Amino acid sequence: MKKTFFILLCLMTFVWGASAQTGNISVDVTGKKLETVLDEISAQSGVVFSYELKLSDVKITVSGKKSGSLKQVLDWVLSGTGIKWKEITSERIALSKD
Repeated sequence: MKKTFFILLCLMTFVWGASAQTGNISVDVTGKKLETVLDEISAQSGVVFSYELKLSDVKITVSGKKSGSLKQVLDWVLSGTGIKWKEITSERIALSKD
């Protein structure tokens, strides 16, 4: 019984983690700092962002709202900033400046 419960718990955790990245994300970047937008994306997707503190002050060049996959939203938010992102693991994304 304990073994079955443990296996079920592991499967649920795996499925939840996988669905976090495949679901739609929606953000409104109007008047927000990059750090705030990344926090919102993190809350919706379950991913953790790693970046140098100085990148949080980079001006977002887009405005308005965007919904889509994690990749679509990140590409849109970071467009024109010179910041690139790379998936390190399914739960961690690193940001770096060109």
